[in-house]
Amino acid sequence: PGRPTDIQIGLQAGGAVTLSWTAADSARSSGGGFVVSRRLYGQSKAGGEEAGRIERYVPGTSRRQRRAAFVDDTLPADAAARGGAIYEITPIRGDRRGETSEAILVTLGAGPATSDTPTSDTPTLRVAA
Repeated sequence: PGRPTDIQIGLQAGGAVTLSWTAADSARSSGGGFVVSRRLYGQSKAGGEEAGRIERYVPGTSRRQRRAAFVDDTLPADAAARGGAIYEITPIRGDRRGETSEAILVTLGAGPATSDTPTSDTPTLRVAA
């Protein structure tokens, strides 16, 4: 599949973070899928789930559903205090990996949801809790 684009992020009532995106040639029927990675802000890419880092497989798209989606209902309770979470989406087909999406920093806190780009190269979305 192509690089994930048009990434949209939302917050569910129970606090779960929802990500959805599109990507060219991402049909499940042709073996397309994605790996969503999450780490807490300030955390290296190394580390395990006990440290708040996850990797989850997401099937490719179908004829009826053209947007792939992932619901993260395992975000640690202290994620907001730690500065949020960083998500990356990597397309896969078999054992081959495509170009990873931009890193998206999701910060949680009071106030309206906003999307801005800080001085780093990581786009940020603030989700009101």
